[in-house]
Amino acid sequence: MTGQSIIANYQLKRILGKGGMGTVYLAQHTQIDRKVAIKELKPEYARDPAIRIRFKNEAALMANLRHPNIVSLHDYLETPNGVYLIMEYVEGISLDHYIHQVSGPVPESKAIEVFVQVLDAVEYAHRRNIVHRDIKPSNMMITQDGSIKILDFGIAKHIDTPEKGLTQTGIRMGTIFYMSPEQVLAREVDARTDIYSLGITLFEILTGTNPYQSDLSEYEINTKIVQEPLPKARSFYPNVSDRMQSILEKATAKNPNDRFQSAAEFKAALLNDQKISRIQSSENTVEWIIRKNPENGIGEKPVFEKNFLVQVTDKEFLLLDNSFGMVTNHKLMFYKGKDLFEKGERNEIPLHRIISSELNTHRETTSGIISLIIAITVAWFYLHFLTILMGVILLVFSVLCFFRFPTVTLVLNDWKKVKMKSWPWDIHAASRYVMTVRDQINKN
Repeated sequence: MTGQSIIANYQLKRILGKGGMGTVYLAQHTQIDRKVAIKELKPEYARDPAIRIRFKNEAALMANLRHPNIVSLHDYLETPNGVYLIMEYVEGISLDHYIHQVSGPVPESKAIEVFVQVLDAVEYAHRRNIVHRDIKPSNMMITQDGSIKILDFGIAKHIDTPEKGLTQTGIRMGTIFYMSPEQVLAREVDARTDIYSLGITLFEILTGTNPYQSDLSEYEINTKIVQEPLPKARSFYPNVSDRMQSILEKATAKNPNDRFQSAAEFKAALLNDQKISRIQSSENTVEWIIRKNPENGIGEKPVFEKNFLVQVTDKEFLLLDNSFGMVTNHKLMFYKGKDLFEKGERNEIPLHRIISSELNTHRETTSGIISLIIAITVAWFYLHFLTILMGVILLVFSVLCFFRFPTVTLVLNDWKKVKMKSWPWDIHAASRYVMTVRDQINKN
């Protein structure tokens, strides 16, 4: 983290995120109160003269990009302490977080509405000979007004500009899960490299998951990208259509010549000459609702919920399956009486009988303090292998007591409540279960 609290005229507020190239801060102008995002390049990159020159050139290019779906670059700073990009601050949620923590797989008609915004922005950049090279859901933000903004052109490349000396630095541009075969093989890239990454991103939007498992080694992922066909989207989510599968296959073809040759061609294939317009059709309107919910137990971060205005279908499909139960588009399964040491009795209920789902957390502070005192007492006064072992176990348990224990509460339409309690390591599963149930309640 930078040792400075002020960069130029901007007061640093907090860290927004960290990536392979640097750290992004929320900052506020000291005179006019404008909020911005400041990206600080990692010191090892900032000290490299070749990289500094390339980023300066790219900043000049990006400063001239004006598109509603691309984050604007306000300024570029070089100081003795580092290199900084001053960018538009987007208040919202990343598409990556939305897919994996809120929505799960997005219906195809709605995915098209969202994705054409991305394709319009990428086509705009490509027409100016700028290739992004790191297209992925985490580099896309859903704003409060429902639009999509593409972030982080920090490793973008102007097609007509050579990158002399950069291959010697050992820097690998891009994120492995979204890299094209030519990126993996360190070959020359062009606009079709972004087309490949866009295909992987669309795959993730439609299925709710990346085609490559996170537990694979980088070598294994590289091999799959270069040598193996992309896994079938339907093997991850059964509702992906044949037409969409063929589009994904074309976008992610190994040979760039076999892909869509432009983002405009990709968009035309998605629309398929149908009259699909997010402006003209109220049936295809996507509402991204952002609000702060003081009852969600997840802190003060904005909670995003999605409300797709769609017709209800009779076809049932699975949306979520974890330690708290299963959620489909028609019903949910839960474990009645689930507690720390009890799995609970499996029950099912139609979604229309659920009024709300809530997530609360608590800490077993009293139990933790008592266990800590006992552990110290036992280990101090009774020095024996078994007592020391027992003391260590109690110590571990006491530490665990200070973590957040989740409680999921389902409120039924007769105002009865169902509570499921679990251990701290289930906090993310609890959050996703609650968010998925809320999402389906909103739809119905």
